[in-house]
Amino acid sequence: SPLGLGDALPIAAAHGRGINHMLQEALGIFPKDNAEEEGEGEPASEEVAEGEEPTRIPGPSEKDGIKIAIIGRPNVGKSTLINTLLGEERVIAFDMPGTTRDAIEIDFERDGRKYTLIDTAGLRKRGKVFEAIEKFSVIKTLQAIEASNVVLLMIDAQAEVSEQDAHIAGFVLETGRAVVVAINKWDGLDSDQRERIEREFQRKLRFLGFARMHTISALKGQGVKPLLKSVNAAHAAAFAKLS
Repeated sequence: SPLGLGDALPIAAAHGRGINHMLQEALGIFPKDNAEEEGEGEPASEEVAEGEEPTRIPGPSEKDGIKIAIIGRPNVGKSTLINTLLGEERVIAFDMPGTTRDAIEIDFERDGRKYTLIDTAGLRKRGKVFEAIEKFSVIKTLQAIEASNVVLLMIDAQAEVSEQDAHIAGFVLETGRAVVVAINKWDGLDSDQRERIEREFQRKLRFLGFARMHTISALKGQGVKPLLKSVNAAHAAAFAKLS
């Protein structure tokens, strides 16, 4: 290397190319713990009988509980909704947009069912994504969607349904995840404003007509219980076994 820093590793951060090799090189200098040393040389899985398919590593399954990725634009109320679902303030929620930078996973149980809530940084318009930290937030959000069973798309009732909302919804559909829509801050609207947002939703997000839609107030806890029921129903439909 002309800089005297050793061999450079070629990567493509946006597409994830070369990342695994880079991590292996970076982490290889650390000593292994006793458990790993004792397990060295042992097969990673059971032997596969002749004619049988090898066991594949599954994605999020029904046994893991329901993994819910809560996504939407900054300041739509994602962290507030999580705090309401948990009944305690576990996630920082300020008025400043984009407070949450990293994806945060929180496990909880409700009525005997296990859930994992994935709170993500809000996706900004592509034209406004300049800083590296914002690009990182977008990548984390897309990874959270892929790691989930059900995506809860939150929309701000006090702002117009934007092109970015449609882009986010389109990506969710491409990944094949189950979708539930929550229109937040509904309690602060009069009847005319409510009709306007419903028309906008039907016009700009008509391809989500199959998804269950709920009008909620995350701050006041209004409409949250039926929202969770729809998440359960969407998850059950996604894992239904058809003859």
